Order: sequence, then C-alpha cells, then structure tokens
Amino acid sequence: MAVFSAAGAPGDLDMAFNPDVAVPGGNPIYTAVPEPQGGILIGGGFHTVGGVRHPYFARLFANGALDASFNPNAGGPVRATGTLRNGKIIAAGEFTAAQGTTRNRIAQYSPEGTLDPVFDPNADGFVNGLLVQPDDRIVFNGLFTSLHGTARNRAARDNPNGTLDPQFNPGADNNVRGMALQPDGNVLLAGVFTTLGGLPRNRIARVLSDGSPDTDFNPNANGEVYCVVLQPDGKVLIGGDFTTVAGVSRTRLARLQPNGSLDPSLNVSVNGIVRWIMMQTDGKILLGGEFTTVGGVTRNRIARLLATGTLDTTFNPNANERVYCASMYADGRILIGGNFTSVGGTARNSVARLANDPANQSLAVPSPAQVQWLRGGASPETNQVTFEYSSDGESGWTLLGSAVRITGGWELAGLTLPANGLIRAGARTTGGYGNGSSVLLETVTAYSFSPIEIWRHTHFGTIANSGSAALDADPDLDGMDNLLEFAFGLDPNTPDAAELPAWEQNDDDFVLTFTSPPDAGNTTYIAEYSSSLEPESWTPIPNTSSPPHYKFYAPVRAGRRLYLRSRITP
Repeated sequence: MAVFSAAGAPGDLDMAFNPDVAVPGGNPIYTAVPEPQGGILIGGGFHTVGGVRHPYFARLFANGALDASFNPNAGGPVRATGTLRNGKIIAAGEFTAAQGTTRNRIAQYSPEGTLDPVFDPNADGFVNGLLVQPDDRIVFNGLFTSLHGTARNRAARDNPNGTLDPQFNPGADNNVRGMALQPDGNVLLAGVFTTLGGLPRNRIARVLSDGSPDTDFNPNANGEVYCVVLQPDGKVLIGGDFTTVAGVSRTRLARLQPNGSLDPSLNVSVNGIVRWIMMQTDGKILLGGEFTTVGGVTRNRIARLLATGTLDTTFNPNANERVYCASMYADGRILIGGNFTSVGGTARNSVARLANDPANQSLAVPSPAQVQWLRGGASPETNQVTFEYSSDGESGWTLLGSAVRITGGWELAGLTLPANGLIRAGARTTGGYGNGSSVLLETVTAYSFSPIEIWRHTHFGTIANSGSAALDADPDLDGMDNLLEFAFGLDPNTPDAAELPAWEQNDDDFVLTFTSPPDAGNTTYIAEYSSSLEPESWTPIPNTSSPPHYKFYAPVRAGRRLYLRSRITP
C-alpha cells in the first residue's frame, strides 16, 4: 500500500512551487491539471510564465518551471484540457488559431505539443469544457451553436476519430457551463439554460447516453449552475449562483438525490459563486470560486467540507482573489488557478499548489482473474476506472475493461491474465473551470505468477498453497498429490493415475518416456536406479532426449535385482 503525504498541513501553500503566471487585465487561469507523466498543463488568459512569453496554453515541469519545448501556440485563452489514453491532448476555449493554423475553439496536440493536422471540430462559439468518456468519445459544452458545421446547441459529442456523433444532440437554449458523466453513460449538464431538447429544464438536467433528455430528472435551480459533480453513491453535487433548488432555499451549493430531488442532508450557505467542486475518496468536498464565507465562517475563495457536510475548520488556504479552477494529483495535492495574487498571505500569481491530507493507493493483481485498485484518504474521487495490460510497457497496452466499485476502490474480475506483465490503472476525474477539464490519473504495477500458481488457479480458483490446492493434497483421492498432477499435466479433481507415465521394458532395458506439459515451468524430472534401496545407493539416469521430451534408459543386468524410481522437483 503506497501512502502519500504532501509536505505541510492540509491547505498549506507549497512554498517550493511558484510558476509566476502573469495574467493581464484580470483574465483568469481556467485550467491547471497534472499529467500522468508528471507535467502540468495550464490554460487561460495569461501571456507569460516565469517571465517568459508563452501565451494561453503551456506545460510546466513538476517543480513549476516552464517547459519551453511544449509550444502549442494557441491564439486565445484555453478554458479546458483533456489527456487521452494515447497521450494526445485536447484543448478547448476561446481561440481561433493554433500554431498558425485555423482551429476554432478546439484543437488536438501530440504529447510533445504538435498540432494534429486532421482533428478539427470547428466550434462556432466558446467551449467551456470537455468530458472524455471511457470509450474515448469526447463531449463538449459551451456557448457554440454548431460543431463540424452541423447545428449543435451548447453540447455535442465527437467520436474518437474526431467526427461528429450524429446521435448526441441535447439542444440547450443557453450556455452549458459544466458536465458530469454517470457510470451508465448518462450525462449531467449544468449552466444557464432553461430548456433542453425543448423541455423546460432550469440550469441543471440529465441526458441519456444517446443525448435525449431524461424526462424524470428535473431539479429546477433558480440561478446559474456552474459545476456538477457525481458522488460515488450516485448523488449529485451542484455549485453556482442559485439560491433555491426545487423551490427550497439552497445558497450556491446543494446536493441532489440520484433521481434529481433535493437531498436535505446538505445545507451549507455560501456567499459567493461556487465555480468548481471536487471530492476526495474519504468523502470530503472541496469547493472554490468567488465566495468569502462558507456556513457563515470566513473562507476566502476555497474551502473544504467534511463528509458530514460541515465546514472543515482545519483547511483554509485563503486566496485573495477568485479561484476559477482546481485539480488534484493522485497523491491528494491540489492545484489551483485563477486571478489571485496571494495564497495564505504569500505572493502567488494565478497558479499555486496546496498540501493535503495523506492519500493511499494499492494496485494489485491478486489472481490471474482479478485486478484491484484500492484508493483512500485524500485521493481524488472518480467514477471512471479502466485497467490495461502490457507485456513490457513498451510494445503497447491492451484495454482489459472498465472496473466496478468495491469497498475501498475498484476491481475488474473474470480475466485470464498471462503469467506476468504490467497492469496500468487509469482513472478520470474532473478539474478546471466548471469542472470542465478531464484529468487522467495513472499508476502502473508489475506482477508475476509462477506456473504452479497459474495451474492452481485454473483448477481450484486460487493461487494459495492451502486446502485442496496445497501441493501435498490429493483432492481426487487417486494416490497422486497435486505436485505430481501438476508436473504431468493431469487433472487434480479427476482420478487419473492410469495416465501417469510408467516404466516399460524394451529388450534388455527399462525405459521411461514422456513429454512435460508446456505449463510445467521449471519442474525438474529425475530418474534413478538402485540395487539395494539404501539411501546412498541411487544412481541418476541421464535423459537421452531434450526437454520437454524425456527418455530415461535403466540398465538391466541378468540375475540382479534393480529398483527404479522417478522424482520431480517443482
């Protein structure tokens, strides 16, 4: 179990991290997200990073220094980013050009920052956010009314190859500011709209996986909803500038039941706009935006609630201006961006990093049929986890499937894994402006099973050397223990002693002939003879063939007693 603990108390400023991002005219940082390889993508209205001109979209090294080799050269502010499993990067926002080429509000780059010459969704208005689905389809939201030259009002979906999904067309009548994906493929939408697909829907709605409105989900917020986040239990957190939900007083923060009705258990008043929400696996809720009090207690632009819904009094970063966006590392550390100039009383221009409680995670392969990723503490919550396999990490990764929740984490079962290799766990969580950036978290572990463990699992469903699967057990009562059954590829659950290779007389010799099974691993086969059965009297008989083929000849002498035996060593 790996345990991470960022230096400092939760919410303390990381004093060693200071990118110094200059944002003219109060334009904000809209997105600041960690990459799986350790870099940080930032996007917004900035012009310089660390004193170097590098406008709108940049990559930082882990220590906050500018990665000058990554030069996407966006022609305007970037509001959202997403990293795909293949390493490519999606940027979306306000720009109309990238690297000197026309790209209206959406562009795709290689991991090194080279513009993709083909990918061009061509949105006709601002794109606020994007959502990468497990199948690599990408949902966009914003103010646009067409994508790929086709009418799409404020929400649309692209296929993995960059073509428009012809089916997904929610049709919002006004700005869509935030989205969240449910495990069943349904999508939650939040924003300024009052109708969706022609149905009255005030600022929060749900569409089915095909884009059609969910007619049973209608929370009815009376003001803008900037962000929407799904909890592990299916409940929904919303933040924004509303004061009622379903006609009940809720000031800028509320929780909904899975069916869209108001959850009465969360009622914390926030005195300014909530622009983003994030959840930790321990149930704590982070929120940020423009507020200065939460539950009547001073909290400047960023705060945390306990799992009970009460204010966490130990967490108080204290930003002096708006915090437009935030994202979390796998180890719980928090990136924040906005137009602030100080955090915790220390100068920080637009981007900062905060310490957090310890996070823990453990990626394990308990058996050839099962992969588990346990995550706890301050780890970021997610509702998308996939597992991949690679023999060496260099010859490509094969998607094994999407995981399901178990107590304390995620699991994928029913697999038939090779004896050894690498497993990569990938999780999608949200960050950025209105939770509009798709953050990819990844971790890799190596595993290995011995041939006997693979054999045990095949026949007994376990790799443990115990019970009926123990080496010295004989579950089928045929006089052969499991080690012997394994060595000769026999079925330990079916009496089959007659299939064991036996010595046969061949003229003047006795011969033992067999071929070892391909999954016998490093099993050693030994044949010996003795004329007295004394412990020191056994003489090895050489194999006259080449493994996996074996042929042992025992010399027979007239008038002399000879004992033969064969042994195996796993």
